Amino acid sequence: MNFTVVPARSSHPSLVAIWFPIIGPLAAWAVHLVGESALVRSAQQHSWVMWAMHGLSLLMAAVALAGIFVAYRLTRVGTLVEDGDRSGAAEGRIAFMGYLGLYAAAFNLTLIAAEEAIIVWVHVHA
Repeated sequence: MNFTVVPARSSHPSLVAIWFPIIGPLAAWAVHLVGESALVRSAQQHSWVMWAMHGLSLLMAAVALAGIFVAYRLTRVGTLVEDGDRSGAAEGRIAFMGYLGLYAAAFNLTLIAAEEAIIVWVHVHA
């Protein structure tokens, strides 16, 4: 009887999970900025477009929140190691990307929320 040793699946997150908290919210902010600016002229002519603008803000904020959630999970998977033999270990790199993703996603969520606040303020005061 022959037995084959199969290595256990790695507990490291995928490349998509590592880069999504950085790239996803940034792309969501860019789509939000361009999409909202493209809808401004139509919003002046049709009142229903304002709801589409709010929907776009909500959708892009959800993408940024998903980035925060994934980044938080990365910080829990990884471990920051400052000194010693394991200073360049995969756990440290994963934790670093998690914290970087947290900051990037939170910043882009703040930009999306600020743009939504401007939309609401202009609509009320116009």
